[in-house]
Parts: sequence; C-alpha cells; structure tokens
Amino acid sequence: MEVCKKRFYDTEKEELWLNEMSAKGLALKELKPGLYRDTYTFEECETRYVYRVDYSRDGAVMEEITAPYVMFVTGACEAEYLWYRGGKVYFRKAGTEEDFPPLYGDPKARYDAALRQLSLPLLVLTLTLGDIVFVAGSTVRHYRDIGLDWFVIVESVCMVILLAMLAVYLPSFIGLVRSVLRQRKALKQARSKP
Repeated sequence: MEVCKKRFYDTEKEELWLNEMSAKGLALKELKPGLYRDTYTFEECETRYVYRVDYSRDGAVMEEITAPYVMFVTGACEAEYLWYRGGKVYFRKAGTEEDFPPLYGDPKARYDAALRQLSLPLLVLTLTLGDIVFVAGSTVRHYRDIGLDWFVIVESVCMVILLAMLAVYLPSFIGLVRSVLRQRKALKQARSKP
C-alpha cells in the first residue's frame, strides 16, 4: 500500500499521474480530499487501469446533474465509476489508453471543461477579496471616528481570517487559471491549423 498527498488543479495532469501510478502496478483504492492536499491511497494490483477524471457538470451535486453523466460514461465506455470527490468524478477501465479514450477529445471541449473548473474558485476569490476590502474600509473608518474599541478588534480578527482564506484559495485559483490559459492556447493552435 502506498499513500501520496498531492494537489492537482488540472484534471489532465491528475489523470496522467494516476495512469503513471497504474503503469507501476498501483491501483487507486481511496481518495480523500483535503484543504491543502488530497490523500491518494494505492494498492498493488496486477491489472493495469486507465483513469479518467472530470470536473462535475457546473459544480452540481451528484444526484442532480452528474448522475446521468456517470451513467452515460459507464455505459458508453464500459468504464467503472469510482467516486465523486472534491467536485470531480473519477472513472477507470482495465486496459490501455486506446480502450478508454480521453473524455474530451477536441481542444474546444477541453477548454470549456477547464473554464468550468475555474468558475467556483473565481467566485470564492472574488467574494473573499470583496470582504477584505469591506472589512479594511470599515476598520479604518472606525479607527478614525471612535478610536480603538471591541468592534475594531473583531473586524481585525475577521480581516486575518479573510486573509487566511485568500492564502488558501489563491494557489488553487492560479493553478486553474494556468490550466485555462494552456487549454486556450491549444484551442487557438488547433483553429489556426488548415
């Protein structure tokens, strides 16, 4: 058994790594999402699997939108549904890459999938930055108007909490933006070819 702690912001990179681990004779047994890094547990296995990872449709809960999609992929590709974790859906199939092609074959679909992944962190980052500006502005106003009191201390603590949230989400956001930009570049290159 092998345990690895990693964080992937790009589902293609995560798939590549899972498939490399499978080529080494390790099958994914469990995945536990974490705040900073996810915990991947592998077990030795004779079967070589091909893994595919997709971000949930519009960040939806499993029962609403993602369940029919899972049924489609498992039926059409004869793949095994593993689980839904951290907003992502995990599939695998015994065989080679040719037996289980990528879920998004064309550059436009890969770009759209990358944009879908970016939407929730962008919302969280925007709200966090807005809250930081609001708290900072009202703190300055209170310092000037009434001096230091308990309300200003509470606002200062809130500011520290919001800055900590920003520190947590900023790397995720930057990683996802890089993924979107990479997919956009691939899409432009594909469109410029005759």
